[in-house]
Amino acid sequence: MRARLFVPLVLLATACSDPSDPGSDHRGQLTHDATWTRAGSPHVVHGSFPIWGGATLTIEAGATVLFDSAAGIAVGQPAGPGILRVLGTAEDPVVMKSLDSAAGPGAWFGLLFHSSTTSELHHVTLEGCGTPHYLNVPPACVVLGDPQKPTENPELLIDHVTLAQGRGTGLILYNQSRFAAGSTALSVLGMSADAARFRTREAARFPLGGTISGNDTNEVRLEADTLRDSLTLAAGVPWGIVGTLVVEGPKTPVLVIAAGNTIRLSASIEVGASAPGGLQVGSPGGPRTVLLPRADWWQRLGFYAHAVSSGIWNTTLDHCGLVSTCVLIAGSFGGDPAPAPVLADVRIQNSGGSGLGLANAGAPGPGSANLTITGSSNWPIELSLSPVAAIPPGQYTGNIFDRVRILQAEVRQDETWPALGVPYYVYNHIVVGDSVSHPTLTLLPGTTIYFEGAGTLSAGMPRPGAIHAVGTAQAPITFTATSGLPGGWTGIVLGPAADSATIFDHVVVDNGGAEYPVAGSFHFYVDLGPVIQHSSIQNSSGCGVLVVNQPPWTTDFTAPALGNSFSNNAGGDICGP
Repeated sequence: MRARLFVPLVLLATACSDPSDPGSDHRGQLTHDATWTRAGSPHVVHGSFPIWGGATLTIEAGATVLFDSAAGIAVGQPAGPGILRVLGTAEDPVVMKSLDSAAGPGAWFGLLFHSSTTSELHHVTLEGCGTPHYLNVPPACVVLGDPQKPTENPELLIDHVTLAQGRGTGLILYNQSRFAAGSTALSVLGMSADAARFRTREAARFPLGGTISGNDTNEVRLEADTLRDSLTLAAGVPWGIVGTLVVEGPKTPVLVIAAGNTIRLSASIEVGASAPGGLQVGSPGGPRTVLLPRADWWQRLGFYAHAVSSGIWNTTLDHCGLVSTCVLIAGSFGGDPAPAPVLADVRIQNSGGSGLGLANAGAPGPGSANLTITGSSNWPIELSLSPVAAIPPGQYTGNIFDRVRILQAEVRQDETWPALGVPYYVYNHIVVGDSVSHPTLTLLPGTTIYFEGAGTLSAGMPRPGAIHAVGTAQAPITFTATSGLPGGWTGIVLGPAADSATIFDHVVVDNGGAEYPVAGSFHFYVDLGPVIQHSSIQNSSGCGVLVVNQPPWTTDFTAPALGNSFSNNAGGDICGP
């Protein structure tokens, strides 16, 4: 309704006066070039004052412009383009404020830019602006573009501009509207909403060097976007990211969050899902970077198959994991290179789900170290079909479940699983084998692995592979069931292609014996010799060691010289043909 009233009011006012007359009241519309001088100040604007028809309004240095109630300047459209040039200087700035010196915030509506032209604001202060106007947009002192008209994409040069004590947001950019190259020093003080809002890509030209303080929300709000060009979010600006931000494209864009930033997010940053892209957060040895929620939680940082040139250094991620995982590193099923961002000196805390998720060969890259995950509502780390060996050393306690959750693991290259100070929980199988690489899985002293239900640890079924599990008397390697009951998992299966380098020394195999198809804690399909030594096989719901379809063996695992112990195995210590 307000939009329908606006046009006839302007037309009626057009004939009232010459809007370019210096020193006079300015009413109606400007359709030819005009200059408002310092000598003619104060210039008083009544109502909405449009500049269109190709006209340019120039306001000289030192001029003062006063606005009547609900007045403002609208540059361009619907009767053609317009340009506004405010040419203040450091010595003689331009001041724009309410005609009523006693009026509160929002006494006049501010500056609206509609033309796809470039206007300029140099050394100007706008005070008390932000009256809601005829556009269906939130109140703001400066607005570029119209959300209902995507063809309106003005450009504005900001040069030492201050927006102060107004109503609503300081500055809003819509559509493809943008800051002109060379923009600098935007200050937003005492607004009743956020400092500014625009698409994330425009942060590349944000006028740095100003002051943002005293607003109800001291935030430069970056809207959901897809970055096709590289962008750096400079430190010292209170950035807030609203909605999902995607980083990918044919130019291999990289989003850099500069060290020392504190950034608030509401959703996620997704990198390299369908095209190359990168994300770099913080820097080695730089000031600490912090990513926080805008409200209660934010979602995640996601690195996918095409993620490149990525890493997180010296950073705290707080209250993330809204959906499931705070940091997700996931490859694809199509054989694409797996993402490998560096995680170094990173702290993930208070995740709504797990802290770190790894899938389909995605894993932390070389140089990852000193990762801390604490306060998670689930596990510190969960993974499926990714290399466990790539988990960096760190601290993984203080979570609801202090364990690394493995949905499934396939060891196709040599891997050494680190002793992380928390156990591994396997919800399916660990399979060791590859026809080309003949891998070995090495487990370090003190490692504990829990298995669920029918879970197994297998090598040589059917591809060649070996298991090297050598603990110590003080730090044995333990394999057991999540249930804590006999038959709580299947056991260790050594298939026909198991490598003779396999060894179990100072290990505890507990509560195995789930049906497979015959119950046993160890299942041997090949005679590997005395590969079990100084170990305890106990509490099996079937046999301790099960020999499957083999002739008599050369090794008696109960021989005292091997130092093994068998206890409480329901089917006997050794079973077989």
